[in-house]
Amino acid sequence: MRRPQAGFSLIELLMYVIVVGVALAGLATLYVNTVVGSHEPLQRERARAVATSYLEEVLGKPWNENSPAGGGCVETGSGRCTNYCAAFSPASCPTPVCQKVGATCTPAASAAAGGTDAGEAGRADYDDVDDFDGIDDCPPADVTGSPIGGLGGFCASIAVGAPAAAWNGTPAADTRLIEVTVTTPGGEPIVIHAYRLNF
Repeated sequence: MRRPQAGFSLIELLMYVIVVGVALAGLATLYVNTVVGSHEPLQRERARAVATSYLEEVLGKPWNENSPAGGGCVETGSGRCTNYCAAFSPASCPTPVCQKVGATCTPAASAAAGGTDAGEAGRADYDDVDDFDGIDDCPPADVTGSPIGGLGGFCASIAVGAPAAAWNGTPAADTRLIEVTVTTPGGEPIVIHAYRLNF
């Protein structure tokens, strides 16, 4: 009597190929999705670094065109600077924040209008926070306004203005909200902001 041979039938072999094929297709899809998305964290980190660089540049400038050298408040009409200076006697008037005028201690300067001033043609000329309002660089640029290599596809913009209401007890007229937005090549916006006070 002849013994049947052990092995797989054609149907079993086909079922095995189908199951393995479906599993491999799922793994391939997972691998492709992982590889495609792997650059996004790097792009976000680069955008965050660019935004931080822009913000540090803006915060390194005086609050206003008329801010005294070395810092100090500028009278904006809110009375904050006037009240601060009035608290000192003429003998203890803290220059350059306040100046001694006769027997009174008054603010050292008055506020000028926001935005760029005459003769400020580009970033190399910007000398106060308001000058940076409206920057829109594609690709991002350095402090001289020259495009930074290796950042093609990234865009940076800056908005500077007074907040809608007082911030942390400081009148809106004495506050600037600086918002830097850097968009990645994939279109994802990275936004950072800071407040700059009149002082």
